[in-house]
Amino acid sequence: MAYLEFLKQVEAFHLLEDETLSVIETFCSHRQFQKGGRLFKEGDAAAHLWVVMEGVVDLRFDLPGRETSPESTISSVSENNILGWSSLVHPYCYKLSAYCDSLRCRVLLIDRQNLLDYLKENPKSGYLVFSAMLRLVGNRFERLQASAGETPAVSEPLKDRPPASGITDESVESIISFASLEQTDMFKGLTSNQLSAIRHSADVIDFKKDDRIFVQGANASHVWILREGEVRLQTESGEKKGVDVRPLVSFMSRAHAFGWTCFVPPYKYRLSGFSESRWCSLIRLNRVDLRRIFEDDFAIGFQVISSLMTAVGSQFMQYQDEMAKNRGIEMMSQW
Repeated sequence: MAYLEFLKQVEAFHLLEDETLSVIETFCSHRQFQKGGRLFKEGDAAAHLWVVMEGVVDLRFDLPGRETSPESTISSVSENNILGWSSLVHPYCYKLSAYCDSLRCRVLLIDRQNLLDYLKENPKSGYLVFSAMLRLVGNRFERLQASAGETPAVSEPLKDRPPASGITDESVESIISFASLEQTDMFKGLTSNQLSAIRHSADVIDFKKDDRIFVQGANASHVWILREGEVRLQTESGEKKGVDVRPLVSFMSRAHAFGWTCFVPPYKYRLSGFSESRWCSLIRLNRVDLRRIFEDDFAIGFQVISSLMTAVGSQFMQYQDEMAKNRGIEMMSQW
């Protein structure tokens, strides 16, 4: 069966040239399910990226000793949309189970390993696909928060604060070493010339304990990398309705990158960031400068965006797990 025309309608692939899509087409197969049929199970190795060709697929958490039901649905995926994106993110396992919710479902399966190998060998295509996937997963994260009744905090954009350590623009480049950049997965394996391009777009800012780095709802103009100390990311929703989900809290340690929402419309921070340690030092990278670098060297773009995809995937899964846990407790309390 030919899949080329269908792939052109899929958000993650619609910017790719026909020649590239023809290669990806060779990684594809398709299956059909009847209502109630299970596509994959929570915890299974994520060997495929899936796309709904026809029908509706529910993503559900499974309760021990109970048959699946629509009550346990976290989200639904309709035609031309992707599911199973955890196949592209470590540890490469499905975090929910997928069930056909319409009379019939037809789905496209794309072999994960073949796709990843091809995108690594062709970084322009890899950059385009992972940029689209980052937007897709980021937007689903926002919808998931909205479905839980979270109202994002509204704030004015933060003004850039001067570095607390007194670092000047003229001295920044000499302080941000290649070693500092290479400690994060985003930049491991890049050449000296590639790291030099990144370094020219970076500056350093220091914060004291409980200083706010950025506020939820502010314009997301930077990616951040932690040099020293620890950072706390948390939700600061002013109002909650519906499902009770505890505020999301994540802790970033040395060499971790965060601030991925600067690449996802509407380019707002979805969490607030605080200095968790007595003192922390951050590398700040401007979104506009990074975009220019990525388009000049797609190998850098692919590596950075795929790394950020891992970061958003981790936060998404943490939030989704908490939501499923609370929903499951609520359901079991009614048994």
